[in-house]
Amino acid sequence: MKTTKAKNPTREDCKKYELAITNYVLGQALKVPKETLWEHLKTCRACRRDFADWQDTYEVMKTEAYYNTPAGQQKMKESFQALKKRMTPPQSVGVPGRIPIDIRGNIKQTARTLYDLLKTNGETSVPVLVEKTRLKEYYIQQAIGWLGGNEKITLAKDDKTAYVRLLPE
Repeated sequence: MKTTKAKNPTREDCKKYELAITNYVLGQALKVPKETLWEHLKTCRACRRDFADWQDTYEVMKTEAYYNTPAGQQKMKESFQALKKRMTPPQSVGVPGRIPIDIRGNIKQTARTLYDLLKTNGETSVPVLVEKTRLKEYYIQQAIGWLGGNEKITLAKDDKTAYVRLLPE
């Protein structure tokens, strides 16, 4: 049986989805069916990137609005104080008693582990990834960043948990 690969959409094809992406992120009415938008996003890397950019922009706008309130200012002050307490000088090759770390190798190895696990199990929450890999969460987060930056995964969240899913190849 012969299978045909979906054609890559052109930027012209994408124009009708630009407003839908913005409206979806802002929680406004869509002029195209939501299912049609999702199908387009599955096949269009440029629109997935636009969608992610709009989500990031909206999160920044919401965050800025919150941090301009007295409660937000207090929270930011407390966060910076806690961060200052935890900060330590970075490890480097030239410091006696410290072992250099192959950061790129560690992140790539962890990313490969996550990729294989997601390929086997499908969408998985971050706590389950930590549990199944037995790695520290910050290694998992670094690998998620690497995989996301290379457009291999997508993230979703509910009130308390983040979920990671592979993007279709």
